[in-house]
Amino acid sequence: MLNNTIEDVLIRRARMQGKNACWVPGTDHASIATEAKVVRLLRKQGIKKATSHGTSF
Repeated sequence: MLNNTIEDVLIRRARMQGKNACWVPGTDHASIATEAKVVRLLRKQGIKKATSHGTSF
């Protein structure tokens, strides 16, 4: 996990310096956490992720 953090920081720094940098680590912790929160909020409203359309989700 620490390796991913260090790599992420280095790539973000390179982008801020204007370099064309792309990093695909295999795990995207930010979107996974965001999706979990959205799914939880939708569930409270009675909406299931499986039944919603991708564009509306």
